[in-house]
Amino acid sequence: MEPFRLLLVDDQMTEILLVEAMLDGGPDQVDLVGVCSGDAALDYLDSSLVLPHLILLDLNLAGMCGLAVLRAVRASERLRDLPVVMRSGSQDPADWEAAVAAGASGYLVKPVLFDALEAQVQKLLADWQHLRRRSPQAGLATAG
Repeated sequence: MEPFRLLLVDDQMTEILLVEAMLDGGPDQVDLVGVCSGDAALDYLDSSLVLPHLILLDLNLAGMCGLAVLRAVRASERLRDLPVVMRSGSQDPADWEAAVAAGASGYLVKPVLFDALEAQVQKLLADWQHLRRRSPQAGLATAG
């Protein structure tokens, strides 16, 4: 089976490194691409011949915010069907509502503890594994 392709967009390099470390050597084969800005994410998506199965996108990016990136993805004919799960430290329902209104496929609150982050990432991968076998379709993923 082909590796699960995940694009992680977070302006905190430590977040990318943590997710990379927890996926390295894990039971699931995951090709992780991590970028630190919205502009870098859109550049990667525009130039990539093989698109990710899933985009995990920080809501509160420095520079171009996550909602702007999401809107750009949804406006692109090539990218609009990619599932995009937003991540944020915010538990404010208004942030979740804004993300869903902009076209997010799901919204996750970033956990503080490493074990909780690892569990969240493993659940996310399990919930979206079906994308390896068929073309991406947006669906609402929820996890706390």
